[in-house]
Amino acid sequence: MRSRRWPVLILPIGLLLASCAGNLGRGVPECDDPGASLILSIQSVPKTAFAPCINGLKAGWEYEDLEAQSGQSIFHLDSDRLGGGGTSFEENPFLEVSLLPSCDVSEAVQAESDEPGVLLFIDVDVIIDVPITIVPDSRSLPTLIYASRLQRELDGTVISGRPMVVSVDRTFSDTSQRIKAAQQSGHTVVVVSARDEEERTLTLLLPGSDNEIVGLKVNTDPTNPDVLDLGSVIDELEGVTAEASYVGAWYYLFADGCIIYTFDAHGSGVSTIESDVQAALGLFDAEAFRQFARDLGYDPG
Repeated sequence: MRSRRWPVLILPIGLLLASCAGNLGRGVPECDDPGASLILSIQSVPKTAFAPCINGLKAGWEYEDLEAQSGQSIFHLDSDRLGGGGTSFEENPFLEVSLLPSCDVSEAVQAESDEPGVLLFIDVDVIIDVPITIVPDSRSLPTLIYASRLQRELDGTVISGRPMVVSVDRTFSDTSQRIKAAQQSGHTVVVVSARDEEERTLTLLLPGSDNEIVGLKVNTDPTNPDVLDLGSVIDELEGVTAEASYVGAWYYLFADGCIIYTFDAHGSGVSTIESDVQAALGLFDAEAFRQFARDLGYDPG
């Protein structure tokens, strides 16, 4: 979201535009107030049409001071639900926001932009859910009912910040072919047979591994026989399931400038990171501000 509103500055604009002193970058570059940080960002890329700004941070998010120098400006955001593996804020931002004169988008794919008139290119790797395919090894009604019960109990369970998305392959193709197709798609595979239905067991095939766990016990909740206790399955999956992650970059291209959002996000907040970032960040109209400065008698360069 862009903002074209700002109050008449009390601080001398000429002084701010002429200085890149580090202590001037400590304020948040707010979209509705061209304070020192935002002005320094504009000055770092003098011809840029826009500069990155903050509309408002989500609860738990933190802003790290702007670093501006000739040819670029950078600031970071951290979150209690999105950080990586670092032990301190400086080691662990989930997002770096950079303003540059240009950028290379040859490895990215153009996407629909949330900023009118500004091109958006995206190059990200996203891991959000845990896909699981249940393959019944029998067409018997009890086996299919058992498979459906497993699906109902597993679907939506969260592991390492990632919800399970469970489907049952009821096609008539050979069991081995169905298992192979699911594994090639990166799915965890659960195989159930008529014997599994009788003994309340299953076979678990973990993704990216030859590890086959046969006869994994599925207990029935003693207080409710209609509910399956899948703690053993969840324990096995927790040992091999990585956190949800969103890693890569967004590139906003416009006249004489480029803004890059570089993501290294991990954790439960990944599921809403795209909409959260779009709501939190915006583009400030740098040229409109430069004209505002000229109207006041200053030369913004």
